[in-house]
Amino acid sequence: MRETIVTGGQMVEWTEKGQEREGYYKDIVDGKEYYKKISQLLVLESESGESFKVPLSVVLEDKIVKVKRGTYVWIKFLGEVEGKTFNYKNFQVDQDKEKVRNFA
Repeated sequence: MRETIVTGGQMVEWTEKGQEREGYYKDIVDGKEYYKKISQLLVLESESGESFKVPLSVVLEDKIVKVKRGTYVWIKFLGEVEGKTFNYKNFQVDQDKEKVRNFA
């Protein structure tokens, strides 16, 4: 069962192409309910232990599920892409498999 984050941690907004965030991939948790659907949030932890949350889009989720929990990741916002039926936000996700924390 996933915990719902209500408070704590900085929320990252992807507004400008080229924005980057990095940290240890800590967890995926439930966010707010929108139109009877619960949003998902990616929780990253900085080197100093500060947690921050990233809205987990389908594109970002597809890339982060390939990363082992606890691994250090870099996420870069590549901008909006025009799709056939709607626009979506695209991301690049890189990881350092040598740099891992154990989150119990």
